[in-house]
Amino acid sequence: MVNKLQPLSIALLLVSLLTFLSGCNRPMLNEADYREWLFSDDNRIVKSHEVNGIEISARYLPDDYRELRARQAQIPLRKGDSSSEKTLSFLLSFEWQEAGNLMMNNLADYEEYKLRLSNISFNLEHYLKLEVDGRTYQPLLTHYEHNAGLSKSQQVYLVFAIDSESEPDQLDLILDDPLFHTGIHRLKFDSQDFQELPMLKKASTTNKT
Repeated sequence: MVNKLQPLSIALLLVSLLTFLSGCNRPMLNEADYREWLFSDDNRIVKSHEVNGIEISARYLPDDYRELRARQAQIPLRKGDSSSEKTLSFLLSFEWQEAGNLMMNNLADYEEYKLRLSNISFNLEHYLKLEVDGRTYQPLLTHYEHNAGLSKSQQVYLVFAIDSESEPDQLDLILDDPLFHTGIHRLKFDSQDFQELPMLKKASTTNKT
């Protein structure tokens, strides 16, 4: 009886293995297509809340994109202090759904504007934290991408270092908004949100002679 069941057990194991491997077959995209996918709102790696006409969103940025930015020398590539640390990156955005400069919204004078600019440029790390599988982390790096009011969206690049080499089951990015006073925002990601991530096709480095 046991011998008759063994082939069936092996077949079921092979089917499970093939299903798992097919799920790991992530698409390989060139740089242009990779950027288009990454910054589309039709995927699960961006989470958002809207309060009083201001949309606050966080977009998870994979390691491939961090390395791409580092190669282009836009901002420094930061790593954890030890081999057991994993870095996680996000693009935090504040977008006003109406016309005008969000950074000037509901301000009485230029002094209040300078305070808001100082907070988003230098102090935002004190109002952010990342909860990963029950542990809490402060930002390793925050970088405000100043656009001088030329865009409706104000963006801050975030990097966290976590004490884990494995992929986390859940990420909670928490912001206590000091800029526009929209309250506390908890933007949640789970492991299923990252299963569809494509891979960035590496540029060819072949030298011609």
